[in-house]
Order: sequence, then C-alpha cells, then structure tokens
Amino acid sequence: MKKLLVLSLLLVLILGTGVGALESKGIPHQVDVVVHVEPYAILELGNLLEMTISEGSSEEQVSVSGTLVSNTGFNLKFEFGSFENQAVDRFFRYLLTRKDSNSNKHIGKYSPNTQTTININQGLTNLEIGLEYNVPDEKEWYDLTSGTYKSTVTITIAASNPQ
Repeated sequence: MKKLLVLSLLLVLILGTGVGALESKGIPHQVDVVVHVEPYAILELGNLLEMTISEGSSEEQVSVSGTLVSNTGFNLKFEFGSFENQAVDRFFRYLLTRKDSNSNKHIGKYSPNTQTTININQGLTNLEIGLEYNVPDEKEWYDLTSGTYKSTVTITIAASNPQ
C-alpha cells in the first residue's frame, strides 16, 4: 500500500512538472469560431385593400404600401385569389410595384386566380400592392351588381438561396 502511495505521488509530480513545462514554453492552443446567421425577413404591409365604387364609375384604383427588410435574397410568391363571386373577376386586376427612392418599377398586372414570384435582394425593399377596377370592353358599369365582394392576396416568403 505504501508503494502504491509513493508511486502515485511520484506520478503526480512527474505529470505536474510536464504540464508546468508545457505552460512555460507557450505552446499555443487554437479555438475555432463559427457563426451561423439564419436568413430572416420582416414584411410590414397593410392588411386591407378597400375600394368603393360609386356613381357609375368605370375606373377606380387603390393600393397598400409596405416594406420588406431582409438579410439575404428572398423570393416573394403572390397568390391573387378569385372573388367569392368569380363572375366579377373580369372587372379587377391586381398591380405590383417596387418603389425605389428615384423611381417606381411596375412589376406587373395580374388577374384574380393567378400567381407570380419575384426575387427580392438583401436589404430594404418598398412594395405596393394595388387593386384596379375597369369595366371590360364588352360590359357596362351597371353589369357589376351592387354588393360587397371579397378576395385575398396571399404572400409567401422563402429564402432564394437556403443554406
């Protein structure tokens, strides 16, 4: 038992001296650092496009503006729903516009029950979604029956280069 105790003490002294010697020589140790930044976007956009058509009007337009701020490129998918009464779809078109400080870039005009996807770069993007009412050539203003018509625009955001 005494031999085991002496042997243990001797081993501690040898190892302790070895570690002390390593520390005094300044052998470097390297720690790798890895940072993962997840794609993130914030879409701030009004949630109501409301239009009133009165006095036999044949043209009206309303819009809602907003911003998308992102730390990577994103795809925005717009799905323009049909109105509850699909017979009125032909009277309406959705408009998409990308607004910059110097100009407005008209992205497109879309019928109800269609969809489109646009690419948005990293940073701040100003967007505008509009609704346009026009009486079709083969119709008259009175062919749009009075009432309330509802539809939905669904916007889906997905990273354009997921990691």
